[in-house]
Amino acid sequence: MQISYTIVQSIRKQLLDQGYNSIVIENKHEGPAQCFLSKKEKLPDIIHRTNFLMVPLTDSYALDIIKGHFYDKTYIIRAFPSIVLSRSNFNLIDEDYFFEITEDRWLHIYKRGESIDTIDLCEHRRRCYMNLKEFIEENVVLKNYFSLPFGYALMRYLQKTLPFEEFDLKEIFYKYEVEECKFESTCFSLSIAYIPNLSLSEKFEYLEGTVGVPVEIDQYHFIDDFHYHCQSNIYYKMAQLGFIHTSPLGELYEPLKIEQKI
Repeated sequence: MQISYTIVQSIRKQLLDQGYNSIVIENKHEGPAQCFLSKKEKLPDIIHRTNFLMVPLTDSYALDIIKGHFYDKTYIIRAFPSIVLSRSNFNLIDEDYFFEITEDRWLHIYKRGESIDTIDLCEHRRRCYMNLKEFIEENVVLKNYFSLPFGYALMRYLQKTLPFEEFDLKEIFYKYEVEECKFESTCFSLSIAYIPNLSLSEKFEYLEGTVGVPVEIDQYHFIDDFHYHCQSNIYYKMAQLGFIHTSPLGELYEPLKIEQKI
């Protein structure tokens, strides 16, 4: 896909205006290269320079990296969305849901004020939260009410409510993004429009209502940028929703405000 360098230059100018000075490539010998934006002008001495490459935003190579993120899939800039997400307009947090953990360690889930699920966080009362990790990583994606916004909303609540040092938020969100990307892949394989952020039951209703026969969501990906698509959206959404996430240089990821429509 062709892209005008005028658009790329506009994105770079907006990043410079927001105080960013460089793009840092992590594990530069692997691909697609993992990158992050930095407000630093040089790498700290403690950083092993063979693992990181700092590219000033004023350098022409920075333009190639920005283009490579959105179109060539050769780079993942962690603060940028994928091109599909950049074209979507939706509220990621689902305000219909309310969560509560009671004193006896039950997780109650409500939708529009009505209870839809109750999860026991203490298996046999021996160890509290024993079921929580399995629920948020594996079981919740099988619930009819599960949607990507629900998953982020649940994790946002749990992060504010419980100590989460032992959980890798990025790993959990990646699994949620994979489920969404499977649905997107299914839509692609059936040649129908992809609608983001549907619940599991809504996905089946949409697929079967459109195709006219029972359909299963693909269990394996059929789009080339599957991994790229999931990874690039995770960091962007986490930053937008206020999750605390730092770069390898210790800088906080911040919400980006890019006005240019890609």
